[in-house]
Amino acid sequence: MSDRFSAIDPEKQMRIINAAYKEFARQGYKKASTNRIVEAAGIGKGMLFYYFGSKLELYHFLLEYAVTFFEQYFGRLRDGPIASDYIEQYKIASTMKLEAYLKNPYIFEFYTRLFYNPEDLKVSSDAKKYYDEILTLYSEVMSIMHTNSNMSNFRTDMDAHKVIRYINWCLEGYSQELINKFRLEGQNLSDMDLTPYWDEYYEVLGDLKNIFYQSED
Repeated sequence: MSDRFSAIDPEKQMRIINAAYKEFARQGYKKASTNRIVEAAGIGKGMLFYYFGSKLELYHFLLEYAVTFFEQYFGRLRDGPIASDYIEQYKIASTMKLEAYLKNPYIFEFYTRLFYNPEDLKVSSDAKKYYDEILTLYSEVMSIMHTNSNMSNFRTDMDAHKVIRYINWCLEGYSQELINKFRLEGQNLSDMDLTPYWDEYYEVLGDLKNIFYQSED
């Protein structure tokens, strides 16, 4: 973080960071507009370049910031409690992910875009380096989750790794559906009572256990 940017009010920093993540996540590097970023952040365009120097330096800052953010997020998953079965472990991870999402709602969208649009990483060698650091963190945590989670209660007539993929697809799809719904309705997650949605989510987890776990009879 540049000295100029670190010197400003933290709330203003987050406005700029969120506005920039949102713009790059939605538009990609080439089409991202610094005019839209400053408008969303409520600052003058000259100030953005005063803080970061150029659009590319701002992009590098976001990537470096994402590495630090995900180091903290994945670190909590890596060092956190280990549940007795895979779906319960996923429940713990989901809670931590929501907490992280509320702190920076667009950083996950930004990372997802990089995953599916690797051309955004071609703007510089540094961009690819930062992305690879995040991908390594993610891979390490997923490996730990799969190793430590108890899969002995999975159905015996299905391959365990297939079961994990199906569960992940279902839950990631459910989460993305909710995020898209809230976005279309213009709702801010940090201002919402999420209890009904957590209740529904736990019901989904129960249904997945009925589908993919061995019968307790």
